[in-house]
Amino acid sequence: MNRARHVVHEEEFSENSPLLDSAQDGGQRRVMELSVLDNEIEYNEALISEREEEIQEIEQGIVELNEIFRDIGTMVTEQQSLLDSIETNVQSVSINVLRGAEELDSANEYHRRSSRTKFCLILFLVIFFIVLLLIALS
Repeated sequence: MNRARHVVHEEEFSENSPLLDSAQDGGQRRVMELSVLDNEIEYNEALISEREEEIQEIEQGIVELNEIFRDIGTMVTEQQSLLDSIETNVQSVSINVLRGAEELDSANEYHRRSSRTKFCLILFLVIFFIVLLLIALS
C-alpha cells in the first residue's frame, strides 16, 4: 500500500502535470506568506523595541522628577528653619517696638516736665534779676 501511494505521489508531480504547477504556485504563495509574516514580525519587533526605548525614557524622566521632588523637599525643610528664625525675629521686633513706644512716651513725659522746670527756673531768675536791678537802682 505504501508503494502504491508513492507511485501515485510521483505521478501527481510529474513535470508537465497541472498539480505540479499548482504546487509550485502554492509553494511560492507559501514563501510569499512567510516573507510577509517575517516582515510583520520585523515590524512588530521594531515597534516593541521603540516602545521599550520610550518606556525607558519615561522611566528616566520619572526618576529625574523624583530627584527634583526630593531636592524640593530638602530645600523646603532647610527653609523651614529659616522661616522659623524669621518668625521669631519678627515677634522679637514687635515686642521691641512696643517697648520702644513705651520708652518714647516716657521720654516725652520727661521732656515736658523738664521744659516746665526750665521755664519756671528762667522765670524765677528773670524776676530775681529784676528785683536786684530795682534794689540796686533805688
